[in-house]
Amino acid sequence: MPTGPTGAVSPRFNSRQIEWTNACTKVVTRRPVGGNVSHSDGVMAECFSSVNDRSRHQNNHDCKCHFGSRRRRRRVLIVSPCVVTFVPLVRPAIPGIFERGYHAIGNTPEILPWVQAACFLFPVSCLLPPASCPPAADMLKNCAIRVASRVPTQSFAKSIRLIAHPTALALGFVVGAGALGAQSAAPAAIAPAEYAARRDSLAARIDSGVVLAFGGRTLVHDFSTFYQLTAFHYLTNLDEPDAAFVMVVHKRRGQSTLYLTPLDGRTAFYYGQRVDSTRSETLYGMHGRSFSALNGVLDSLAKTGMPFYNVSDVEDMDFARADSLTRGQEVIKSLARKYPTLKVVNAMPILLQLRAKKTAAEFALIKQAASISSEGHRAAMLTANPLHEYDLRASLEYEFTRRGAERLAYGSIVGAGINGTQLHYMKDSDPIKKGDLVVMDAAAEYHGYAADITRTIPTSGTFTREQKQIYQLVRDAQSAAERNSKAGMKISGASDSSVAIRAQGLAALGLIESVDASFDPPWTVNCERTPAACKQSNLWMIHGISHGIGLAVHDPIQGSATDGLFHEGDAFTIEPGVYIGTRALDVLPDTPKNRAFIARVRATVLKYQNTGVRIEDDYIITDKGLERITMVPREIDEIEALMKRRPTVQP
Repeated sequence: MPTGPTGAVSPRFNSRQIEWTNACTKVVTRRPVGGNVSHSDGVMAECFSSVNDRSRHQNNHDCKCHFGSRRRRRRVLIVSPCVVTFVPLVRPAIPGIFERGYHAIGNTPEILPWVQAACFLFPVSCLLPPASCPPAADMLKNCAIRVASRVPTQSFAKSIRLIAHPTALALGFVVGAGALGAQSAAPAAIAPAEYAARRDSLAARIDSGVVLAFGGRTLVHDFSTFYQLTAFHYLTNLDEPDAAFVMVVHKRRGQSTLYLTPLDGRTAFYYGQRVDSTRSETLYGMHGRSFSALNGVLDSLAKTGMPFYNVSDVEDMDFARADSLTRGQEVIKSLARKYPTLKVVNAMPILLQLRAKKTAAEFALIKQAASISSEGHRAAMLTANPLHEYDLRASLEYEFTRRGAERLAYGSIVGAGINGTQLHYMKDSDPIKKGDLVVMDAAAEYHGYAADITRTIPTSGTFTREQKQIYQLVRDAQSAAERNSKAGMKISGASDSSVAIRAQGLAALGLIESVDASFDPPWTVNCERTPAACKQSNLWMIHGISHGIGLAVHDPIQGSATDGLFHEGDAFTIEPGVYIGTRALDVLPDTPKNRAFIARVRATVLKYQNTGVRIEDDYIITDKGLERITMVPREIDEIEALMKRRPTVQP
């Protein structure tokens, strides 16, 4: 984001103090505050009623924003509890800065240029929150430092007046926890030296042999743009189709070559120029050759007797078994038939282990993807009158795109009611009914790196008693897993703690007979060998709680293939869920044990019918410990408070 004006001179003022008492939510438009609202003018703002108007504005229905004289009203912006805000009390001399409303909630980045403008240019009133909000005080210090760096000391002392107040609410712009950090420039792409280091690390683990990787193929449709296969991108940074990578390794030192397929001149007018061999060395640090030379080179290398290390060219490792007819796999099969003594080794376990430990540059990109995704979920929670699942999906995906995401990290899941109990529901097309819970599992990809966020929200803006019970159970399970997800702790410990919390809660609610009660699952499992898999609680929480994130939304983490521990350099999710509905009971095998189970719990299941709750956040482990990087409201009161700020559009 822009860093704001520099070397600016303070304009002239006619300062007026803001009057306020009772806060309420209202829509601010480009008209004077308190004017009529249209759908296109739906910019949320926090309004403050005048001291003299307090008694008649207690119901929060007819508040107006007054500061200064009633003849010269000024627009204000949203403020959340526990933030520090700075209020320019007059129209600034620079036109346009406060000439229109802004959608600014929490750490929304688009307000930041105006935050700095106000810090640098205008006298402000600073309202400090109570001691329960220390991040806000930190934000004040940061802003004050920035002001002091731009304004002479005497002017600065006259310009800022500190006022303590228990609610810390006033407006002009919003600085929330982490907001100032959002104004920094977007993280840089991975440097060429880091790609070279990845290839060197792979070579060091092979000793001697030939590493062969194929990139993705040219698309056979015009519905989207090309995105490179993650394994190929990790090693090369070449995001063009129809390429191959060969690294000949001798005594742990590799020599890499790219095999490229340039487009003919006419086709390039449609799809753009591709890299050719003359530019490969400069752009990617590897010698380039024509793809047509690849078969001859592979034949020559196969005759040397060196083993071939095959980097799979499947679209997604989650579907590797089904994706069996790729070009790379066919080439390897052909070589094995032609040279029966050729040793072929699967290089993916080595490569995935390398990918599991994230560097600082990778963390920066993952955090940017998480930040973008978080703002998408905030936008969805503020969507006015969502009538269909696709209304919320549109809000999510619009915000992702507007903030610089190249694409979705995966297909957006927006399921209302019964659809929220289907884990990978992606149709997102059904109506949203009154009283539904909506599970929104959606996130963005930034420079190839994926985030993964899930939030569950009430369509009405307020959870029912039963919905709160299930939601809080899931939230408590997530907190338990967080406490057990630090470097050196067992990965299984995080999962076990989450399962235990949910099982106890389900038993207390009467949705299972007891914590250890079993049933006969509708899937294949040996209950004698793995009795935990046959506990009744698994019917209502059928998926795991964690996976790595990175170049793929399901990326490896270091301990999963080694010691089973969390390590510094891990990036992963924690995503417990509970999904209640009679549909699950209906698919159980007809056995005596299941009949007894169903008879015992069916009435309670109907009480929570079609209640699906999943809460998912992203985390990284650095030398400073565990850090949650998806800052979206997740507590019940936080979600309800934010959703109360939704504009209402009259039909």
